[in-house]
Amino acid sequence: MSNRLDGSAFSCVLLLIIAFLLVESSLVNKSGVNIELPAPDTELPGIIGPSLVVGLDDDGRYYIANRSVSDEALLKSFKHAAEKNPDTAVIIVADHKTQVDRIAHASALTYQAGLKRILMATKSRRNVEDDPPAQTDIQSSDESQKR
Repeated sequence: MSNRLDGSAFSCVLLLIIAFLLVESSLVNKSGVNIELPAPDTELPGIIGPSLVVGLDDDGRYYIANRSVSDEALLKSFKHAAEKNPDTAVIIVADHKTQVDRIAHASALTYQAGLKRILMATKSRRNVEDDPPAQTDIQSSDESQKR
């Protein structure tokens, strides 16, 4: 008798694991809005404190917490954030193809609601060439801390 291991049993287990991973990966639901961020010429600092993230896709639709919202709902969210903390920063995550007037309108709504800190999200310059458009999870800093 020889002490050799039968390779067919290992190859069957390996094939079952690969098949399971392939099936499981296709069932994963990717949440978020497909937004391709513009790239700045220099590195920009981050923010400290509460924030509210507003997404804009290339069609100019607004998103908060991965849900499409109307202009009125956006203003209401800004007012609610201003009531909780008037120093809340609004981070606009807009696709690089978004029309400037939609970004300007979101900025105007933030001032109308009483929020003064507005930032525009961009890609890091280090990842511009290597980074394909990503599914962006749009949520405020308060929501991410609850999870």
